[in-house]
This record gives sequence, C-alpha cells and structure tokens, in this order.
Amino acid sequence: LHLLLEALRNVPSDQWQLTVIGHTPTFDGWPNYDQHCKKQASELANVTWIGPVSHDEIANFLHQHDILVLPSLWPENSPIIIREALASGMNVICSQKGGAKEISPSIVTVQNGNVEQLQQALAQMIVGRTVAKPQQFETMRQHVEKSIALYRCKIEEKQSFNA
Repeated sequence: LHLLLEALRNVPSDQWQLTVIGHTPTFDGWPNYDQHCKKQASELANVTWIGPVSHDEIANFLHQHDILVLPSLWPENSPIIIREALASGMNVICSQKGGAKEISPSIVTVQNGNVEQLQQALAQMIVGRTVAKPQQFETMRQHVEKSIALYRCKIEEKQSFNA
C-alpha cells in the first residue's frame, strides 16, 4: 500500500480517486506499518480509507471502481481479488513476480517495489481509461472436469502406446 500511495503523489490528483479496502498487513521489521500508510493516505486529497469489509461487500466496491492495483512486494500466487476484479470489468495492475500476472493477458505488470514503474502504469491507465470487458473464469467444477479429461486422455495415450 505504501508503494501505491507514493506512486500516486506524482499523478495529477484531479485524475484519480483511491479507495483503500481491506486490512493493513503487519510487516516484521516495520512497526506501525498501518499508521505509516494511514499518514501517507491523509496527505493525499483523494483517498478514502474504508478498511476491512466482509467478502459480501467486495462486489459492490468493485463495481464502483475501474482499476484494481495490487503492487505486492512478495510473489502472489493467484489472488482471488484479481479474478473478482476482472470479472467485474476492472483493469488490473499487479507485480511481475508470482502467479497473479498469469491470470489474464490484460493485466498490466510492474516490477516488484518499483514505484516509478507503478506511477507510469497508473498514469497511462488513467489517461487511457477504458472500461474493460468482464472476463469469464471456469468454475472449480469445470476446471476439475477439464483436468480429469486431460489426464484420462494422457493415460489412454500411454496405454495405446504400450499395447
């Protein structure tokens, strides 16, 4: 969050509105991280700090926004929030390391921890702001059925090869 807040300092404030939703994580070696982020946010005019909300409320917030930014410092695996944002028609900016970038080719990535790249991605996305087409994702059942069919096919290939 501190990276996003720092990046937004250099984007004209008449072009964006940031809503911070979710808990502020704690970091070993960075006491009072949440207070640091809240102080940073208070120095920017266009930040609304919501904090933690129930999962049931997330969809309402997603539909009110057009860009999700997840500039993680560590490699994310496959954050559900990115899938939810894409399914809501949001544009997404996330870090390059990890699996989050593999969810969709439409995701814009920035180098982990690189505030300048994040600021440039934000500025470009805000200026060229478009409503993204909502993306469809397989249900868990569809994914499992497709995986089983793939493995079944491979087993049958191996059996016919060995015959």
